[in-house]
Amino acid sequence: MVNVDTVYQKVLALANKEQRGYITPQEFNLFADKAQLDIINDYFHKIKTSHLKPKNYSENSDDLEMVREKMSYIRNQASINIVQPGTDDTRVADLPPNTYMVATIYTDPIFDDDGHKTYDGGNEIVEVDRRELLEMVKNPLTRPTENRPVYIRRESIDPSSSATGAQQVGIDIHPGDLIATSAVVDFWAKPHKPNWGYVVVNEKTLYNFATSRNFEIHPSEEENLVMRILQLAGITIEKPELQQSVMVDQQQTKQNQNS
Repeated sequence: MVNVDTVYQKVLALANKEQRGYITPQEFNLFADKAQLDIINDYFHKIKTSHLKPKNYSENSDDLEMVREKMSYIRNQASINIVQPGTDDTRVADLPPNTYMVATIYTDPIFDDDGHKTYDGGNEIVEVDRRELLEMVKNPLTRPTENRPVYIRRESIDPSSSATGAQQVGIDIHPGDLIATSAVVDFWAKPHKPNWGYVVVNEKTLYNFATSRNFEIHPSEEENLVMRILQLAGITIEKPELQQSVMVDQQQTKQNQNS
C-alpha cells in the first residue's frame, strides 16, 4: 500500500512551489481516486500489449512480470454459490461485489456425507456473449456441457441500494443441468477510494489517521500517484504550467530509465 498522507504532502509541496496553487483535501481525495484507477487500468493495457514486446529474462527486469507483481495487490479469490432460480433451465451466481475484472472461474468439487468425492470439479467456466452462446447451442459439438460450461454476464441495479445506484453483477451459467453447486472466482478487486481524513484546528486542516484510507496499490507507484494527481490538479486550478512541469519531469524520468 501507499500512505495517503505521504502522497498528499508531496502533492502540496510541488503544487505550492512558485505559488502554483493550493489543493484542498476534498479535491485531493477526488483526484486520488481517479489517479489510482488510472494506474490500475494501465496495468490491463500493458498486459494486453505485452505480446508485442520482446521478453526480458533478467530477474526483476521483465515488464510483464513487474506488471503482474503490481497487480497482485488487488488479486483475490472468493467462493460463489451456484443456484437454479425457480423452474428456469439456467444456473446463476453472483460475483463478489468488489469485482473489477474476472481472471477465471472454475467449479468446486462435491463430496457426499461420508466425505467421498462425487464430482471432481476444476472445470473452467468460460465467459461468452449472448451471440456466441446462441451459436454454440446450435451445434452439438460446441454446446456447453458439464465439462465445458460457459457463462454470460448479467448486471442489474441492487434494489437494496437503489438510492446509490449500486450494481449487482451476476452470471448466467450454461448448461442448465450443471452439477456443480459452487465455484471459485479468481478476480482483480476494485480498490477502495483513498481518503485523506482531517480535522480542523485553529482554522487549519490536520491529518486524521483514524478517518483516512491509504491507496491500495503497489508501493512502487507512489511517485506515479503524485505526478498523476498533480496533472489532474493543474486542470482544475487552471495552472497549465503545473501540468507542463509534471510532463517534463515524467519525460526526463523515462529518458533516464531507457538510457
